[in-house]
Amino acid sequence: MIILKRAHLGDDGYTYIMFGERVAKEDLLIELIGVLDELNSFLGLGRSFLRNEELDKILRDIQDLIFRISRDLAYPKDKLTDPWVSERDIENIEKLTNELWEKIPEPKYAFIYPTGTPAASAVHVARSICRRGERVASKLYHENRLNQVYLVALNRLSDLLYVLARYINLVEKYSEEIWRKW
Repeated sequence: MIILKRAHLGDDGYTYIMFGERVAKEDLLIELIGVLDELNSFLGLGRSFLRNEELDKILRDIQDLIFRISRDLAYPKDKLTDPWVSERDIENIEKLTNELWEKIPEPKYAFIYPTGTPAASAVHVARSICRRGERVASKLYHENRLNQVYLVALNRLSDLLYVLARYINLVEKYSEEIWRKW
């Protein structure tokens, strides 16, 4: 039988980040790390439905980026000397987004119901989670607690996830539903 001491489990409302820094669980930084964990899990769910290696690799690469962002966030800002996320990551996200966008047929600029294949639907959920993460990151950025590269990366990533969900539907031959209320 394993006996655990409550104080070490976070039962007191605190958790630890790198270098043993103790942070309240309701802190926005911990909120963002949790949102990224949720985002990564939904991308994993999406991957579990895929049988296409190209799409699986794209999702895995995104999961890798999310792990790298989370790793950087777990470092106190003044102790992060070797960030694992950079402007190059943002450029890669933008490049991939544009490449996939060009493959999506018309209409490109329409409201699309966030549905489709199981993989695409999971990516649509991941997109909305990413947007929530971006809102938390924005608060941290405006409090001068977050480097802008993470805020921009999440913004571009949510765009990529929208395009990627649509691209998955295209590849898996699912006919998207367009919202036409105007």
